[in-house]
Amino acid sequence: MKLGHILILFTLFLSCSLLTENDKEKDSPSFMKDTCPVWSPITNKIAYFHGGKITTPGVYLIDPDGSNNHLLFSSVVVDNIIWGNSENEFIFDAYNQIWWYNYETDSSFQITNTPGGNFFPSLSPNGKEILYSKSLSIDNYKLGIRKISIDGSGDSFIVGGLKPCYTPDGNGFVYCGDDGTDELEIFKYSFIDSSSKKLTNMKWNCSHPKISPNGDLIVFLHQANYLDYFDIYIMDSDGSKLRLLTRKGYYPSFSPDSKWVVYTNTDSRDGRIWKISVKGGEKIAITPPAPDSYFDEHDNSHK
Repeated sequence: MKLGHILILFTLFLSCSLLTENDKEKDSPSFMKDTCPVWSPITNKIAYFHGGKITTPGVYLIDPDGSNNHLLFSSVVVDNIIWGNSENEFIFDAYNQIWWYNYETDSSFQITNTPGGNFFPSLSPNGKEILYSKSLSIDNYKLGIRKISIDGSGDSFIVGGLKPCYTPDGNGFVYCGDDGTDELEIFKYSFIDSSSKKLTNMKWNCSHPKISPNGDLIVFLHQANYLDYFDIYIMDSDGSKLRLLTRKGYYPSFSPDSKWVVYTNTDSRDGRIWKISVKGGEKIAITPPAPDSYFDEHDNSHK
């Protein structure tokens, strides 16, 4: 099926769409122009989604130094993009389902086809399976983290939680889940013994964990309360050496060499993709800024 044909269905789908985020993640005073940055291990380029606040909405490709920024394909519905098994493939969620898409051939395949809202795909290191989050239990499909083959077969429940990310060895994944006190924390699940280990103990809301390609580090979001910005924290993969990486960030992910974290700067007058060393220090903007006229018009419209 062509992606263009899929997009036509979106306006019909809106009336029956499901929740796409955990209820705890309320609106914060943030601005996100460019989101979901993912750094390709094949081409060393960064793909990201621009929602149309400034220019054509869609998935863009850019070099890590900010050069060669260009539109790959237009869309208003893709979210939580990850790279597939080649330099032309993406996996993402749209219309509450998980999709595979080849932008060079404009061909797509719907991987999940079950009710309940399917989001946050993570591709296994061998490229054969996908972990994802189901947001609602409907019929025989239980909410939580599930695993499915990339061809859409073998859908099975793994553990309660959301936003999984495979470990580089494929023996487990990190995810966020309720620790029984109505707080979201970061956990690590092992396929070897079907066990989960809690890695964080922070107030309120930990989310979006990503593990580095070398397996040494985990980066994730933390929000202290409903109205606060998300901040980006980093820790060793066993949960030790927790430290703040940067304030006001979202959608963190690692570079292929595990030396950088790319993310969306959610400052109210920024919204760009930035990168920062895993050791902290200087933050470097990658995508171009929004023009001042945009913020002036936006501010005036809210007076």
